[in-house]
Amino acid sequence: MTRSRISLDSKLLPLIAVLTFMVLAAWLAFTHDQYRSVGKLLADQHGASVEASYRASSRMYQLSAGIMFRELSRHPAVIDWLETANGGDEHERARIRDWFSKLLRSDYLRLRDEGFVQFQIHLADGSVVHRFHRPEAFGDALTGVRPSVRLAHAQRRTIVGFEAGRGYPVLRHVFPVEYERQLLGSIELSVPFTRLQQRFEELLPGNTFLIQEHQRHPRP
Repeated sequence: MTRSRISLDSKLLPLIAVLTFMVLAAWLAFTHDQYRSVGKLLADQHGASVEASYRASSRMYQLSAGIMFRELSRHPAVIDWLETANGGDEHERARIRDWFSKLLRSDYLRLRDEGFVQFQIHLADGSVVHRFHRPEAFGDALTGVRPSVRLAHAQRRTIVGFEAGRGYPVLRHVFPVEYERQLLGSIELSVPFTRLQQRFEELLPGNTFLIQEHQRHPRP
């Protein structure tokens, strides 16, 4: 009787082993699916948080830039000086650069504190009449190398988006300036991505944010 039971048990061992393996495999598959589902849920939630942080930060800068542009464009001197600079020679433009620098210096310092490190004024042909962040650099034409300026002037509408800067990407806000339906130029207020990184990390501490770009040449 004992020998018969032992013989029977030994015949069942392979079947028991197969069943055990199948149960274990099913459990592992179920666990893996659950892990993937939880991981995807967490990734989706994190992605939604990152997107919300980006939208909130970029929207905040866009609203601030729009308010500042409206204040600047309503200043009678800005319109007059842009009209004069478009038709003037380099000597006259040098005087206008000096006037812009003095009139709007306090505005630029306020903008810089808010994160708008780059503040520049362009003429109708896309050339730079004044850079508040680099006053020594002026006169270069941007329409051939800066799509944001080219589009703002060609389409007469505000252009907002990332564009290559000098060593880092920049969130640019380019506002065309018109008077009596005539394009006088544009005003640009731009935020370096490093400033946006700081803002993101304030909203989502413990995270590092990067931007991937394909850049051939730095932009002014």
